[in-house]
Amino acid sequence: MMIKLIIVLLFLSTASSAQTIDSLSMLVKEIQRGENDSVRIASNGKFITGLQNLLMQPRSFNANYDSLKNVSILASDDKKFRIFSWVLPYFDGNKYEYFGFIQIHSEKSDTLIRLSDSTSVILKPESEKLSAKKWLGAIYYHVTTVKSAGKIYYTLLGWKGHDDKMTQKVIEILYFDGDKPKFGFPLFKTGSVFKNRILLSYNAQVTLTLHYDNNYNGIVFDHTGSNKNNSSIISGPDGTYDAFKLKKGKWILNSDVKVGSKLNPSENRPKPPQK
Repeated sequence: MMIKLIIVLLFLSTASSAQTIDSLSMLVKEIQRGENDSVRIASNGKFITGLQNLLMQPRSFNANYDSLKNVSILASDDKKFRIFSWVLPYFDGNKYEYFGFIQIHSEKSDTLIRLSDSTSVILKPESEKLSAKKWLGAIYYHVTTVKSAGKIYYTLLGWKGHDDKMTQKVIEILYFDGDKPKFGFPLFKTGSVFKNRILLSYNAQVTLTLHYDNNYNGIVFDHTGSNKNNSSIISGPDGTYDAFKLKKGKWILNSDVKVGSKLNPSENRPKPPQK
């Protein structure tokens, strides 16, 4: 009798979880395709509450949420954390706002931390050190673990829609001070300068590839030229590649590198939100 009761409870728990995921998936559609900003913002508020409640449940760290579409879910190789990230695109296409949670796992208990997009007040994004409360929002699609000076750092690759003219790709560093996530650390060397993170800005109408290349064993991305009208925005790929190669715990920039195969944009570029 007890075994039957346990089976029934497990079935009910699984069914309830599936219903929750379905409800959250519907909210994501409203966030990205709602008929106006009011609908999108309201749906996003409900989604934040629903996802937070789901992730605070016991044993949720090991649960599979792959059926939750249009929300990026990345786990580190060492199973220390998972990071959830998504975007709220405003209806006119000229503003994007990012949201996320970091779920930190330990033997004693799990911790859930909300990320607050502070893009508008981050004046020097490549040099500032940030936190969960002051985060340079992005949708992350790859994580690589790096050991530098005896400490563990996680390199995140991300997509960051900006407006209808400019899109960005982000190479971010995440590390932990106890159970507090920190963003940005000077592991990137470009010439004689060390940077806390890398931002690649480009024309929103083109595609720029940025991914971790296993053959090259580094972070490879399209080389680009400057936009004639705005030198801070790169226009588009020119057919060659640059890369950050790991050397003694630092990402060192190498120009005009040769890669084994042509990069495939569809492998690493999240689908842009639709109106």
